[in-house]
Amino acid sequence: GSKRLKASVDGKFQMTFITGKDTSFIRNKQLNLSAAVLYDKQKDILSVKPSKISLEGISFETKGFMVFRGNPYMNFEFHGEKSDFNLAFAFLPADLAAYMKKYKNAGNIYFDASVKGIVSNGRQPDIRAGFGCANGFFTNTDVNKTVDRLSFKGYFTNGINRNPSTFEIGLTDILAHPEQGDIKGNIVVRNFEDPNVNMDVSTDFDLQ
Repeated sequence: GSKRLKASVDGKFQMTFITGKDTSFIRNKQLNLSAAVLYDKQKDILSVKPSKISLEGISFETKGFMVFRGNPYMNFEFHGEKSDFNLAFAFLPADLAAYMKKYKNAGNIYFDASVKGIVSNGRQPDIRAGFGCANGFFTNTDVNKTVDRLSFKGYFTNGINRNPSTFEIGLTDILAHPEQGDIKGNIVVRNFEDPNVNMDVSTDFDLQ
C-alpha cells in the first residue's frame, strides 16, 4: 500500500490550557481547524501543510510536523496579523476579553509563535512567542478618553524548566500618548508561580 496518506482536517474543538490545577488563563476556548495533513507511515511523521486555525474567531496561519517514533517530537509555527486588538483578546480569560472589547480600538498587531520539543513522559515543549503593536489606539467611549500612538514589542517564553516557574513575558519599547502627555517604558514578569515584576516606566504630562 501507499507509504503516504494525505487528508484534510476540518473541525471545531474546545481548548483548555492546564497548569497544575489552574485553568484560569485559557479555558474553554473555541478552536476551529482547517488543515491539510500528510502522514508518512515509513518515517512515522505527521506533517501539517500551511493551514488556517481560528481561536475565538481570530485566524492564524500554522504549519509544522510531529514525529511519533521514539520520543514523540513536535515542531509547529504560528503567525497572525490583525488591524485591531482582538488578536490579543483571543488569549485572555473570557470575562477580561469581554471587558476589553468594550473599548474602541485599532492598531497593526502581529503575533508569531513556535512550539518545539519532545512531548513524552511528562516533558513539555519549548514555547516562544513574539508579538507587537504599531499605530494603536484605545478609546473609552463612556468618557470619551483616548490613548493613541500606542506601540510596543513583546515576547513570551516558558523558559528552561518549561513550567510556570520559568515563564517570562515582557513588553518592551512601550510608547503611549494619552491626551495630556507621553508614557514610555518596559515591563517584564518572570516566574508565574511567585511573580517577579520589573517595571521601568517614565511619564511626561503637560498639566497646563
